[in-house]
Amino acid sequence: MEETDVISHLIEVERQAATLLMDAQTEADSRIAAAKTKADEKYRSGYEKAVAGVEAEYRAAVDEIAAE
Repeated sequence: MEETDVISHLIEVERQAATLLMDAQTEADSRIAAAKTKADEKYRSGYEKAVAGVEAEYRAAVDEIAAE
Protein backbone atom coordinates (compact mmCIF):
# COMPACT_ATOMS: atom_id res chain seq x y z
CA MET A 1 0.00 0.00 0.00
CA GLU A 2 2.81 2.40 0.83
CA GLU A 3 4.50 1.77 -2.52
CA THR A 4 1.27 2.75 -4.29
CA ASP A 5 1.14 6.02 -2.35
CA VAL A 6 4.76 6.78 -3.21
CA ILE A 7 4.25 6.01 -6.90
CA SER A 8 1.03 8.04 -6.93
CA HIS A 9 2.84 10.97 -5.31
CA LEU A 10 5.71 10.75 -7.82
CA ILE A 11 3.26 10.73 -10.71
CA GLU A 12 1.53 13.80 -9.27
CA VAL A 13 4.89 15.56 -8.86
CA GLU A 14 5.76 14.72 -12.48
CA ARG A 15 2.37 16.08 -13.64
CA GLN A 16 2.95 19.31 -11.72
CA ALA A 17 6.44 19.63 -13.21
CA ALA A 18 5.05 19.16 -16.71
CA THR A 19 2.40 21.82 -16.05
CA LEU A 20 5.03 24.20 -14.69
CA LEU A 21 7.24 23.59 -17.72
CA MET A 22 4.33 24.23 -20.11
CA ASP A 23 3.46 27.46 -18.30
CA ALA A 24 7.09 28.59 -18.45
CA GLN A 25 7.29 27.80 -22.18
CA THR A 26 4.07 29.72 -22.83
CA GLU A 27 5.41 32.73 -20.89
CA ALA A 28 8.73 32.57 -22.75
CA ASP A 29 6.96 32.42 -26.11
CA SER A 30 4.86 35.43 -25.14
CA ARG A 31 7.88 37.45 -24.06
CA ILE A 32 9.81 36.52 -27.20
CA ALA A 33 6.89 37.59 -29.40
CA ALA A 34 6.59 40.90 -27.56
CA ALA A 35 10.34 41.55 -27.85
CA LYS A 36 10.27 40.70 -31.56
CA THR A 37 7.36 43.07 -32.15
CA LYS A 38 9.16 45.85 -30.29
CA ALA A 39 12.41 45.23 -32.20
CA ASP A 40 10.56 45.19 -35.53
CA GLU A 41 8.88 48.50 -34.73
CA LYS A 42 12.20 50.05 -33.70
CA TYR A 43 13.88 48.79 -36.89
CA ARG A 44 11.02 50.00 -39.09
CA SER A 45 11.12 53.44 -37.49
CA GLY A 46 14.87 53.74 -37.93
CA TYR A 47 14.68 52.45 -41.49
CA GLU A 48 11.99 54.95 -42.44
CA LYS A 49 14.02 57.82 -40.95
CA ALA A 50 17.12 56.70 -42.84
CA VAL A 51 15.20 56.40 -46.11
CA ALA A 52 13.64 59.84 -45.60
CA GLY A 53 17.10 61.35 -44.98
CA VAL A 54 18.64 59.73 -48.04
CA GLU A 55 15.67 60.71 -50.17
CA ALA A 56 15.92 64.32 -49.00
CA GLU A 57 19.63 64.36 -49.88
CA TYR A 58 18.84 62.87 -53.29
CA ARG A 59 16.13 65.44 -54.01
CA ALA A 60 18.46 68.26 -52.93
CA ALA A 61 21.19 66.93 -55.23
CA VAL A 62 18.73 66.60 -58.14
CA ASP A 63 17.43 70.12 -57.57
CA GLU A 64 21.00 71.46 -57.40
CA ILE A 65 21.92 69.75 -60.65
CA ALA A 66 18.73 70.94 -62.32
CA ALA A 67 19.46 74.52 -61.23
CA GLU A 68 22.86 74.50 -62.95
